[in-house]
Amino acid sequence: MTRALWYLRRWLVQAGPARLASVALLLGAALLHWAVTLPGAAALAEEQQRHRQAQAATARAHASDAGRAAEQAQVAGLLARFPAGGNEALGAAVIQVQAAADARRLLIDKGSYQFGADAGHGVERYNFSLPVKGAYPAVRGFVRQVQRELPHVALDSASISRAGRADAAVEAQLQFSAYFRSAR
Repeated sequence: MTRALWYLRRWLVQAGPARLASVALLLGAALLHWAVTLPGAAALAEEQQRHRQAQAATARAHASDAGRAAEQAQVAGLLARFPAGGNEALGAAVIQVQAAADARRLLIDKGSYQFGADAGHGVERYNFSLPVKGAYPAVRGFVRQVQRELPHVALDSASISRAGRADAAVEAQLQFSAYFRSAR
């Protein structure tokens, strides 16, 4: 250790005051860098990360708002395709269904109609059940014609039976739903 102290003293004597001041300034700058700059850089990196997250959240919120607006416009466009609701619209649909059955020479005994609840989306649904008698191809043609002429009427279910093998006529129980724009 004495040898190391001897070299240190020798260097101090040879260095002079200007070199000693410069070494002291370098050591001070290094300490300042470790004490102030590095923690500040870490805090800055954290703040930049929070800023990026806030920007991403804002972008998602704007995209969500734009998505909601586009969705509402799409729903409004879809609702515009449905005819306006009410008793007159239902009556007109029933007349068209009856005309399609008459054109196919089908007999409709007695139909039942029921108002389905408005789901809160501006759509009214009417369910109606029709017992139909006639030839099987005529029944299929009737269903196709109703779906073609009344796109807002959907076939929910169909039950078809025949009394015997020799019978050409079938009895079909057809259940439809008609959708209309709510008058409210």
